[in-house]
Amino acid sequence: MTLTLTSSASKEKAIPLVKHSIEKELGYLSIGLRRTQQRLDSFQKKYGAQSPALAENLPPLDRVEWEGEEISLTKIQERVNILESVMIS
Repeated sequence: MTLTLTSSASKEKAIPLVKHSIEKELGYLSIGLRRTQQRLDSFQKKYGAQSPALAENLPPLDRVEWEGEEISLTKIQERVNILESVMIS
């Protein structure tokens, strides 16, 4: 897929700014991935299971939170993959 960006600024000014913005967003996403994974690890350790579906005696609110963290991890990783695939020239 090709994505075209247009700007009234010169290419020499716009490209570094776009690259910096992508790098900064990747940094934020990296923090989000790490924190989300830490929360998932806590659930896995607490309930001795790799997913909420495998956990026994899991309170409903913990199940919802755990499932939400799994969804968040997937969405963050998708964003990382998209941004990492961007090539600017």
